[in-house]
Parts: sequence; C-alpha cells; structure tokens
Amino acid sequence: MKFLQILIYVGPTAMLVGVAFGIYCFARYTTAPTRQRERSLVAYIGISIAVGVVAYIAGAAIGILGACSSASSSNLCGLVGIFGVGPLLAGLAIAAYAFTWDKGNR
Repeated sequence: MKFLQILIYVGPTAMLVGVAFGIYCFARYTTAPTRQRERSLVAYIGISIAVGVVAYIAGAAIGILGACSSASSSNLCGLVGIFGVGPLLAGLAIAAYAFTWDKGNR
C-alpha cells in the first residue's frame, strides 16, 4: 500500500516535468538552425494535449483497476488512479511525444 501512496506524489510531479520538457523541446525545435519541416505551435499544443488526455484516461483506468482490485481496498482507492498513475502516464506520454517531435528535426 505504501507504493500506491508514493504514486500519488510522483504522478503530479511527473506531469509537471513532462509539460516542462515539452516546452523545452518546442523551444529547441524553433531555434534549430535547419528545420526539416515547418510545424506550427497550434499543432504541437493540440497533439500534445490529445496524447496527454488519452494517456491520462488509460493511466487512471489502470490505476483504479490495480488499486481497487483487492478485497481490502478502501473507498478512496480510485484516487491512486486519478492522482497517481493517470498523471504519471500523461507526463511520460507528453515527454515522449515532445522528444520525438524534437528528434525528428535533428
């Protein structure tokens, strides 16, 4: 149970780090000397939000299923998925998408 409580602290932190890394990768993309393709900020933000929302929903579902599957789970077991695993996977997905966006330019 201690592991699930740690996820509640790690999830939002990973989400913030993923968004910050996304901003960093877009800044690197815009300052690259030779860009292969010109991509817009609106497309980058829109796709990043879509990737983050899909990953959040999948992570929340996985976290709720994992935390609430035992018979001894409390009535607040869903919070692990909503505040822990969901933001963790969303942050990782946004960071991975930003990395591929920047990597495709170099």
